[in-house]
Amino acid sequence: RDLNTNVQQQKQVQQQKPLEICNYQGSKHERPLKEWHERASHVMIIGAQKAGTTDLERLLCTHPQVIRPRGVEQHYFDKHMKRFLYTDNSTSTTITHIRMRDARLGYTRRWFDSVSLKARPDAVSLDKTPSYLFYSDRVASRAVCISPWSKILVVLRDPVSRAYSQYHHARKHDLITYNTTFQQKVDADVLLLKQCGVLDDPFDDEAWTRYLDTVDAPHALVGRGLYAIQLRQWFRAWNNGPITLQENEMS
Repeated sequence: RDLNTNVQQQKQVQQQKPLEICNYQGSKHERPLKEWHERASHVMIIGAQKAGTTDLERLLCTHPQVIRPRGVEQHYFDKHMKRFLYTDNSTSTTITHIRMRDARLGYTRRWFDSVSLKARPDAVSLDKTPSYLFYSDRVASRAVCISPWSKILVVLRDPVSRAYSQYHHARKHDLITYNTTFQQKVDADVLLLKQCGVLDDPFDDEAWTRYLDTVDAPHALVGRGLYAIQLRQWFRAWNNGPITLQENEMS
């Protein structure tokens, strides 16, 4: 009953949710972004979680031209970018604008080594945040607005192996109840996917957003493995490129 109530509440919220667009218009007094800003987010490793993204980042950072970003995961487009959004209620359709230039400056100044990037014209950096793939309904459009020059890397793993790895990771870090079995968590996530309408129509964007707004991320064992839904939204936002997929065959 509580789950059904939560899903119904998300449906009502979704009907009132404003359209989010990138605001390309800036002040005539703005100075252009520096050249190093584009090199700061040269690559984005967007997921999937527990598919080997950390190993890939470590490997890339062994190259002498790659400068490691600040933080283990940046989470800019799914968490920290919210302060650069503002809502316009002046029209019949409520629109959320992205303050593009401020958001770009906030991104590059907080998460990247500007001193090294300025001093080394051949150097690049990267953003590794596995949840970007999962939160495809909001992150893909924000990323292409703020960092359209980035090359997108996606590491995919067998969904069952990935889910089992996530389950043990969540138990280890006390993100789920320790005595809850893997099968119980899978069954609960499948039920939520069904109640949100994702399993009825995997290409229903509203159903996927409803699921993302309802699910607790550590519990999304099945949802995180629905790669087709997430990649479709990324390819659509990025106009079919540049996105590179890599399969990780680890068990």
